[in-house]
Amino acid sequence: MKLDNLNADEFQNAMCLLADVAEDVMNGELGAKAKASYAKFRSDSAKAKAKATAKAKGDPEAAKAAATAEVNGLAVDMVVGLLPDVLRQGGEISYKLLAALDGQTLEEYKADFTVKKWVNDIKDAIEGMLEPVMKEEIVCSAEVMEIFRISKVGTVAGCVVREGKLTRHTPIRVIRDGIVIYTGKLGSLKRFKDDVKEVLTGQDCGLNIESFNDIRVGDVIEGYEQVEVKRN
Repeated sequence: MKLDNLNADEFQNAMCLLADVAEDVMNGELGAKAKASYAKFRSDSAKAKAKATAKAKGDPEAAKAAATAEVNGLAVDMVVGLLPDVLRQGGEISYKLLAALDGQTLEEYKADFTVKKWVNDIKDAIEGMLEPVMKEEIVCSAEVMEIFRISKVGTVAGCVVREGKLTRHTPIRVIRDGIVIYTGKLGSLKRFKDDVKEVLTGQDCGLNIESFNDIRVGDVIEGYEQVEVKRN
């Protein structure tokens, strides 16, 4: 589905196309429903953008990300609300709407039409527009056993990896007495004075943390990553 790769503005244009297709090819109650659904979508989208901008407090990237997620969610609600009625009409209406979703002309879509493709496109049309949920996963944990102060380097922590696999580029947080006191990334990761890419469970290592020197014996270095979870 081409909708998967659209930015927020392009996504709204695509939704406009879908509403136009529905309104152009449907008469009576279904056409009125499509028109009303799109009007509500436009109104709710404007409110969502304004709310995201205010909440981001001057951070345009955060505002854009929040607005995109909200607008896409509203668009999904609109299209999901229309699809069952549209598909019940069958024939040219189904072809035209699914062709629009697939980024094809009606002729291209019909030439490539199979029942299996038709069913899969209905499923993909909905799933493809759902923003994935970002879920945090803890991938490793290391305990600080010793501290070394090295000139021109800063604080180096001698650690033991208790769980998982710590890599050089794993995002980390420092936990002290159960409280996160710093979140950042490693400045270096070594074993026996050699730079390494990863350290496994049970292995010793030396590390320092970029822009952070207040590390203490007993601190826990926790590594994590953000994983996309498909919504359904």
